[in-house]
Amino acid sequence: MIEIMDLTKRYDDLLVFEAFNLSIPDGEISCILGPSGCGKSTLLNIIAGLITYEKGEIIGVEHKKFSYIFQDTRLLPWGTAFENVFFALISLYHKDEAKEIANYYLDLVGLGEYKNYYPNQLSGGMKQRVSVARAFAYPSDILLMDEPFKGFDLELKNNLIDEFLKIWEENQKTVLFVTHDLEDAQKIGKNFFTIMTEMGLSIQN
Repeated sequence: MIEIMDLTKRYDDLLVFEAFNLSIPDGEISCILGPSGCGKSTLLNIIAGLITYEKGEIIGVEHKKFSYIFQDTRLLPWGTAFENVFFALISLYHKDEAKEIANYYLDLVGLGEYKNYYPNQLSGGMKQRVSVARAFAYPSDILLMDEPFKGFDLELKNNLIDEFLKIWEENQKTVLFVTHDLEDAQKIGKNFFTIMTEMGLSIQN
């Protein structure tokens, strides 16, 4: 369980969260739903330890490994689909095992035959599938997803969500997914929370 207690975060004069509380269960997909600018991405970055906060406490992330799927794929342009996954693993595994894991997850997202393609040879949906494969291949405890399906047409988005859920069923790691889209939250999450105001008021549904 990740416990966020009495969190306060501000950027200069902009108060993003004040006395914000949230409990995120282990081994499930939890969605944070809210409009643009309400602090969803800020909350992910705080949980990951990428940015600081003024007050509060976060329990349950100590010694945890994180992986992150961003809105933009952040692939290495000079690496193939395989190399983008492999490079995330090579410092953790023997070379042959890293290769096996990379190939396994690329196959899971349906990109096995495209593993030697470079990002500029892949469609937007294919690039995001590489990002999903990379995030799940990395042996993290917690996966953070910052609106990774934003901007895709409905059919492609649904296909990506299906691929994501198929992989999640393999290991059921803790996932925190932020979105402004209620339908996406309902398709993906077992729990979802709504950030109602710029002050971080949350309601569990």
